[in-house]
Amino acid sequence: MHRGISVRFWGVRGSIPSPGTDYLKYGGNTACVELRVADKILIIDAGSGLKPLGNHLLAEMPLEAHLLISHYHWDHIQGLPFHAPLYVKGNRYHLYGEARGRRSLRQILAGQMRYPYFPVALDVFQAQLRFHTIRAGDTISLGPVQVDTASLNHPQDATAYRVNYAGKSVVYCSDNEHTAQMLPETAALIQGTDLLIYDATYTDEEYQGKTGAGAKKGWGHSTWSEAIRVAKRLKVKRLVIFHHDTMHTDRVTDRLVKRARRDFRHLEAAREGATLTV
Repeated sequence: MHRGISVRFWGVRGSIPSPGTDYLKYGGNTACVELRVADKILIIDAGSGLKPLGNHLLAEMPLEAHLLISHYHWDHIQGLPFHAPLYVKGNRYHLYGEARGRRSLRQILAGQMRYPYFPVALDVFQAQLRFHTIRAGDTISLGPVQVDTASLNHPQDATAYRVNYAGKSVVYCSDNEHTAQMLPETAALIQGTDLLIYDATYTDEEYQGKTGAGAKKGWGHSTWSEAIRVAKRLKVKRLVIFHHDTMHTDRVTDRLVKRARRDFRHLEAAREGATLTV
């Protein structure tokens, strides 16, 4: 059995899918990351990248997978109705996420498939579904794999995940807006991780409104320079900037990575199809 954690990116963008020739290198699908650890398939977020991941998983059926949802904004759940293995009997999916008020995890995910938004309801899925309501701060135990959680600073809340196995760890920390002081629980989750996948939607100029369509303060996202500050302060070994803005073409992202590596050498931009191992 492989003793590390394999991470593959299926969707790396934020807000809305970005198709076109300007997005061929890094990809245009929204958030979806697959982790293979021990004998488990873990999927973090169900953006449009969940569709190509589902097509890939058809070769492995029947399968069992664990789908961890950070929050319910469209770019993190819009791929769910198009994930092919969910329509196949014999597959088993465990879904994890927080409740919102009186609405359960199942009710929230079913909402985008209700009239008048979608032609069929969530009940059309033939796979066995188990819904696990969690709260930020909970630990999910999956045999030898431990998944820790923490709150993020994001409108309507969001959850970060730390996947731990055999002394290695990967942290998924998307949709987190930086403030003067990071939430202590978020910092504790990130501390010393081998691989940090971190929200770097904007440049400092975009965040402050010096370029682009107005300031982005309060929109729930961070910058690549803040990602580097976090990585240095919390002694992260490797940093992947994630949740690329729709305005950041391949050419723009290339320039950002080149500039960012001057300050943090072990940095790269998340790219669809790329696989990293820790």
